[in-house]
Amino acid sequence: RCLSDWSSDVCSSDLYFTSSGAPVTLPLAASLTGKKLWIVMTNISGGNSFTVVTQGSDKLFTFGTCPSGGPVVCPGVTSVTFQSAVQFFSDGTRWNAAYTNQ
Repeated sequence: RCLSDWSSDVCSSDLYFTSSGAPVTLPLAASLTGKKLWIVMTNISGGNSFTVVTQGSDKLFTFGTCPSGGPVVCPGVTSVTFQSAVQFFSDGTRWNAAYTNQ
């Protein structure tokens, strides 16, 4: 599996581990059209969380703790906070959540 190469054409899904509080910057959605990314926190005890942010003009479409606060639908934001895991897929123009563990 190609866990460290975001741009690999061989992988349909990549896995990224993060620790509590460490932000995760997604690659540009256009660079991974049709690909999935799993982001999993390594320390999930005691209300820990991590924030996913985009680059360029990319947007996130997901459920999570939006910049406006509270676990709600986040339509077209540039950052979202999650508690333990999330899977995104790229349609080439934006990142869409396929799974969240809130």
